[in-house]
Amino acid sequence: MAFDRKFTVPQKAAWVNVQGEIDPRFYLGYKVEDEVKFGRIKPDDVIEMWKLLLYKNFAESESAQRLIKQLRGRSVDSLLEGFSHFHADLTAWAKTITPLARFTDEEFDHMWQAKKLIMGVPGLWTPPATKRLTSAARKAGFRIVSAVSETVCAAAFYAQSLAHLPRYFKLNDYLGVFDLGGGTGDFATHQIASDSSEGAKTLLVRVGQAEGRMCGSVFINEHWWNWLRGEARREFPKGGFEALCAKYKISVAEGIKQAKDMFEGIKRNFMSLEQQPEQIHIANPLSNEPAWTRSLTSRLIASFFRPVLEDFFAAVDSQIQQTPGKKIHAMIIAGGLGQSPYVVSETRKRWPDINLDAQTSGLVGDSSQVVVSGALSRFDAVKLPELVATGSVGINILEVWTPEWEEHGDATVVREHRSCRNAFPNTNVAVQDDCSKLWNVYDRWSTILEKVPTPLQCPPLYTTKADDMLQATRNTPGHTVKSLIWQKIRIGPDNKPCPHQFWYTEGDIKDHEPMLVQGRFSLEPGAQWRTDLEKWGDEELPKFPSFEELGDMGYKRYGTKNDPFYELHYIIKTVFGEKDISVSFQVARQEGALYVNGVFTPADVDLLDSATFEIMSQDRNPVTQTAPS
Repeated sequence: MAFDRKFTVPQKAAWVNVQGEIDPRFYLGYKVEDEVKFGRIKPDDVIEMWKLLLYKNFAESESAQRLIKQLRGRSVDSLLEGFSHFHADLTAWAKTITPLARFTDEEFDHMWQAKKLIMGVPGLWTPPATKRLTSAARKAGFRIVSAVSETVCAAAFYAQSLAHLPRYFKLNDYLGVFDLGGGTGDFATHQIASDSSEGAKTLLVRVGQAEGRMCGSVFINEHWWNWLRGEARREFPKGGFEALCAKYKISVAEGIKQAKDMFEGIKRNFMSLEQQPEQIHIANPLSNEPAWTRSLTSRLIASFFRPVLEDFFAAVDSQIQQTPGKKIHAMIIAGGLGQSPYVVSETRKRWPDINLDAQTSGLVGDSSQVVVSGALSRFDAVKLPELVATGSVGINILEVWTPEWEEHGDATVVREHRSCRNAFPNTNVAVQDDCSKLWNVYDRWSTILEKVPTPLQCPPLYTTKADDMLQATRNTPGHTVKSLIWQKIRIGPDNKPCPHQFWYTEGDIKDHEPMLVQGRFSLEPGAQWRTDLEKWGDEELPKFPSFEELGDMGYKRYGTKNDPFYELHYIIKTVFGEKDISVSFQVARQEGALYVNGVFTPADVDLLDSATFEIMSQDRNPVTQTAPS
């Protein structure tokens, strides 16, 4: 299998203006490092650790705000469009591989359609973040995209590196695989289920729940950088680090690069509290002026590590508590931070009875490639995963206020009287329709897919609300499930589009419950969604018939001469195919009881052609695989 490092670890990106080209040129991954080395990209143009922008709970952090500034007005989606450049570079490189170079362009393009993209996904990511990546990769031309857990890849790398199990292992022992990278830490525990002299056949089975934390190397840098800025502010109260760089007539980017390069060496070689102090210098290389110098004692350096280590230790303790007998026999620390002698030393002190496999913890080979190598080690055996879930997918809908429903309790006010208890709409929640005079509640949850409770060792399958629907997904590929989500829409002469947003949550939410914690409807100023909700892809725009088309089709016209409209009923249906799950929107024709008396039943309703939108697919599954093969 061919392998090239410049097509791995795309955690760096940059847009660069090139003379003679209208649009900035986009660089990704190791190509960024090469261009910086040759001086063709300025250090302050490099967007590092960009995957952090996809973390739901990271948006307000200092690191995220700095990354957003580096985008310089571009959106995160524009960054993800870089997959197109990556795809083009990858295609050009593949044509140079000896076995492929002999084919004609037409033959190559035909074969290239079957290419697969395997993406390592951190444990902190929820499926919506992965969906953004898989969707971007699909638009770029990758037909099959498989997301694999980075801890799973690290475990696969470990298994394929073994000629035999180490002497301290026996079958059924528990192994902690902890991937400490640049921005995040991923933690999972595996049981050794078999041994093999062939190494790659060694079988590791995951136990308990994998988890991710924000405890990567970048946060050590954050603590150091905050200290360094404080030192600069003490000497230069008006301007801080910027004033320091101005004094030496160097750019802020050059000053940061000087300091960061020195600290990276200090961080990489730091071993213990007994070490001699280290120093950071900032100077103008073209000037004889003495450098600005700050000393870092070993205790100060250790303080930069401490918050990250505390988070790391808490995650390991959590993994230990999940194992039977609350014991793991050995651990490996993959990723760049696993190369730190201080991290390894402190880990040994914390758990002296657990074997730390330092050989795989960065002392042999390029540990930054553990995830990539682990994924490639079983590339041929990687299978398309089941459509698994860790949460539920739903859609926000409008409902007629129904005081008898417990879920509409927030929209109901009960006034006590002597003879009865009368229910009235809460006008802070419910909205009265000007035409029908009915009270409606907006943005209520309606489940499209929900997870089935299963043991942790068995990933839950997506299902719908009824057992027979689940049976249909397993036994009848292509079967259409009518989810009975009926909605109404008004089409006016302006033919405004009617966007629909799918949502994902790992929280507990029932049908008809409010999705807003503030406001009557989402378009109202100040409205706020529940914090556990994430958008599942972009808004979709079902194509409903236009105002003119509805008139030609004989639909009943409502409203006034100055404000006419047609009222449509449409159904949202979940469709299970052989390899995907989609949702279709179908409008009911004007004939039948549905439009006469408003009886919402799918029986004998004639439907127009549908607009179908993919929720997920085996070829582009936004839920990570939970096994290497």
